[in-house]
Amino acid sequence: MRTRFIPITLKVNALILATMILGIGGITVALAGSLIVTIEDINQRDTLRQADTIYAAIESLMLPGQALLAQGYFERLNIVDQDLMIQLYRTSGEQAFQDNKTINTVNSYLMNPRFETRDAVASPLPINPQEDRLFSQALGEGGVPRDSTEILSSEGNTYFRVLKPLINLPKCTVCHGADHTIRGVLEIKSDISDTVSLQRTAVFASGGAFFALVVILGFGLSRFMGRIILGPVRQIAQACTAVTDGDFSARVAVHQQDEIGGLAQRINTMIEGLIERFKLTQYVSGSTVRSLSDSSKTGISVDLTLLFTDIRGFTSYSESNSPETVVENLNKVLEVQTGIIHRHGGDIDKYVGDEIFAIFEGEDGCCRAAQTAVDIQQEFQDSGTVYGGLQVGVGMNTGAVIMGRMGSEARADFTVIGDNVNIAARLCSAAQGGGILVTAEFAKALKSCLTKNPLIQKSYRFSLEGPMGLSVKGKRRTLRVYKLKQREASHES
Repeated sequence: MRTRFIPITLKVNALILATMILGIGGITVALAGSLIVTIEDINQRDTLRQADTIYAAIESLMLPGQALLAQGYFERLNIVDQDLMIQLYRTSGEQAFQDNKTINTVNSYLMNPRFETRDAVASPLPINPQEDRLFSQALGEGGVPRDSTEILSSEGNTYFRVLKPLINLPKCTVCHGADHTIRGVLEIKSDISDTVSLQRTAVFASGGAFFALVVILGFGLSRFMGRIILGPVRQIAQACTAVTDGDFSARVAVHQQDEIGGLAQRINTMIEGLIERFKLTQYVSGSTVRSLSDSSKTGISVDLTLLFTDIRGFTSYSESNSPETVVENLNKVLEVQTGIIHRHGGDIDKYVGDEIFAIFEGEDGCCRAAQTAVDIQQEFQDSGTVYGGLQVGVGMNTGAVIMGRMGSEARADFTVIGDNVNIAARLCSAAQGGGILVTAEFAKALKSCLTKNPLIQKSYRFSLEGPMGLSVKGKRRTLRVYKLKQREASHES
């Protein structure tokens, strides 16, 4: 399955963004949370401090017979501070000072109608101690009366609510009797809507600042990373692509003395090495180059067409001409033959002095080899003076050979050996200048190739003369050989 390509730019930017969101976002959330908690804590502590102050004032005001002073105190506080609401409840949940119930009870304890009754006022709905958890806690649910607090929302506002139990102290038993521990519950509600609004503002401001910071830092870091990392990486990728396409002039500019700069330098060194190896292919056969990926030393048997060429009279030519002339004309002869061999799909196995050994693979290898030999001889016939009057003899054979890596660990070659190779070399030695000798096996394969491939038959036209007997070194029996020539269109093979 093909892996989806994800640009490194996207990965780096995503990493930067994730890092900033987690890092800066965490810090921002922590600071905003700390600010919110601090504001809430300050507000709640202020409310609790006010509750303690009011509670102490009530205890001082509610001297025997002075309850009305406490009531007036509550009313004045509610008028002075609109954000602070103070109410006193009986243990039953009814709001105190709204009727004559407490006055009648106190008068009965005092056995003296000390307090005058007054007109009752409309009383709000009482608190149900069973439903109000904080009220129950203040009354001592679980055995111990205690202060209780909560944050609640009502009619679009948010309040911090404090409930404090009024303990029935010994001084209070004169009016309230001694048969109960709690004589009432003090409720103080502080409107903290402004505080909540401030919290929301702080959250939104923190979020906006965080977003702006992420955008600014993200853009800056992206540009910075693009300049010091992504830019050089793109240059390296472009250089590698150019080399893959055959452009060995590509180089990576080295501007940094760090890991990226070191990588760029190594890429340039690699390209230089590839150039050297590419030049090396001019001195080894194509089969050797292809074999570099195979480190096996095992030889294999393959069917190939083998072609040898050799300059006639080269020894005497070398003795009668200057070294410069000899090398110049030798290179011309080898160069033109190499071009013709490659043009017909042949592979130069090796150069041995003035001799060329080439191989042709495939079922039509003998056809291409035959045309190669004919074209070589035609070139020397038409332009002999260009090559210093030199001529070559050609010998060809086809059949099974052994192909493999041969040599030592220090120096090896990928070549072919075998009896069929030796026979082709012997025919080359026996061929006259301008002549082409082929074995009977080659002649048979050539006829078969032309018969099976009408299109090739139209392109390649050859004439075989023979057979004739030829004795060669290393062979007891006489070889049946043919002379190969290019024929006219009216002749048959």
